[in-house]
Amino acid sequence: MSLKSMTTVLVLTLAAGCGGGGGSSETPPPARDRATKADTSDKVPTTPRQEATEDTASPDTTEGQIDGQLRIRDRAEALLSRYEGRIAQARFTDPDALPATGSATYEGVAGWSLGGDPLLSDVAALEAAEMLSRLELDVDFRDSALSGKIDDVFEVRSGKAYAGDLSIAGDLRRGTDPSQQAGLRARAQGDLRGGDQTLNLDLEMSGDALADGAAVAGQLTGVARNAGRVQTVQGGFVADR
Repeated sequence: MSLKSMTTVLVLTLAAGCGGGGGSSETPPPARDRATKADTSDKVPTTPRQEATEDTASPDTTEGQIDGQLRIRDRAEALLSRYEGRIAQARFTDPDALPATGSATYEGVAGWSLGGDPLLSDVAALEAAEMLSRLELDVDFRDSALSGKIDDVFEVRSGKAYAGDLSIAGDLRRGTDPSQQAGLRARAQGDLRGGDQTLNLDLEMSGDALADGAAVAGQLTGVARNAGRVQTVQGGFVADR
C-alpha cells in the first residue's frame, strides 16, 4: 500500500496486507450501499518508502516534527497492513456486539485531500492523502458517545506542519446494520495554521468497528475554508486500541 507517489519529498509506502479472519460478531462481506466502501485500492500506485530528512522536509519543519511525521507514517503503514482486508471486504463489527459499559481509546491516523476523489474507497482515500495526521478517538460504550481529536497535521508532499487540532464529537449508533449504515458518526471541526495559511475544517467521520471492536475505520468528508475559498475534503481514517 502507498501514500500518493512523490518525487522530491517525503514518501511512505503503506504496505499491502490482509486482515485476519473475522470473529462471530462481524458481518460477512455484503454488498454495501456506500460508494466509498468499494474496493478501488488497485488504482493506487505503490512507491518505495524514503526516509524523511531535513533536506526533503519543509524548511520550517523542525527535527522533532520530522520524527513525529515519521511515526505517523509508520503507524499508518502498520494499521493499513493489519486491517485493509477487513475494510475492503466490509467485514465490520455489529455495533450491538460492542460492550454495553466501559470505554476505549483508539489511536491511529487520519488523512485527506482537498478536492479529493469522492469515489475512492476509505483505504484508497487515505493512501492518496495530501495531508496526514494523528487521530485519537475515545468511545464511551455506556453512553454511546464519541470524542477525541485530530492533531499533528502535516502535508505529505512537503512535510509542512500545521498547528492546532480538530475536535471530534459524535455517537455510536447501535441498532444499525453495518452492511447498510455506518455504526460510528462524528464531526471533526477546528482551525489548522501553517505559516501564513489558516484552514478551517468541518468534516464528517463515517465509519465502523472492526475485529470485534479492536479497531475502527471509515471515511472523512467535508469542507475546508481558507481566505474565502471553499474546497471539498475527501479522506479516511483507521485506528485501534
